[in-house]
Amino acid sequence: LLSDAQHASGGSPQKAVDLLALDGSVVHSFGIFNNLSGSIWATSWSRDSSQVAFANLRRVYVARRDGEARQIFQADDTFVEPSIWNIEFSPDQKYLLLDVYDGTPKLVVVSLETGQATTLAWEETLDGEQHSHFSWRP
Repeated sequence: LLSDAQHASGGSPQKAVDLLALDGSVVHSFGIFNNLSGSIWATSWSRDSSQVAFANLRRVYVARRDGEARQIFQADDTFVEPSIWNIEFSPDQKYLLLDVYDGTPKLVVVSLETGQATTLAWEETLDGEQHSHFSWRP
C-alpha cells in the first residue's frame, strides 16, 4: 500500500493511494484525491489483509483490497485543520481506532458497519492529555 506525500517544494495537488506489486506496477488504485496541503497518511491494513484504511486531510476512508474507497469518518474542523495520526483495525475488523487531533487530542473508535464514531475517555485523563501508541491486541 502506497500513498503520496506532500512534496517540500509544492508538487501536484493530486495525491494517489495505490496497491503496488513488488516491481512497482499499480495492482489497484484506491483513488486520486485533491490535496494541496499535506500527505495522505496514516495508512493501515486489516489483520487478514482484505481491507485498507487511510486518511486524507480530515477524512478517513476504508476499502476492500480490490474495491473502491468509502469515507467512514470526518474530523471536526471548527477550530483547527484536523490531523489523523494513526489508524488500526480491531481484531474482528468491525471497527477502526483513530488517533485524532482536532484542537484536542483524542482517540476515536468508528464502526465500519454504521460509521458511528465514539470518542474514548478515561476518568484519569486530564484535559489536553494525549494518548498514543495504541493497540487492539491484548
